Amino acid sequence: MNACIACGDDEYLNDASVRFHERMGFRFVGRFERCAYKFGRWYDMAWMQKPIGEHLQNQPAMRPFARFRDEICASAGIEI
Repeated sequence: MNACIACGDDEYLNDASVRFHERMGFRFVGRFERCAYKFGRWYDMAWMQKPIGEHLQNQPAMRPFARFRDEICASAGIEI
């Protein structure tokens, strides 16, 4: 799982989101400088990641969501 978080230390942003993701098991893997524009200013972006599954040598093929969408939606009570 990946997280891309705008970083700054001003009246709009602080490091709360980065700290939250760290508590959730994410680790910092990189930073892009001045690539996020919001609130009329430029911010850095922190990239964080968290493994959520095994990385097998012979990884099974991906299953397209369309193949099990109806089953998931029905179990959640969602009509499509």
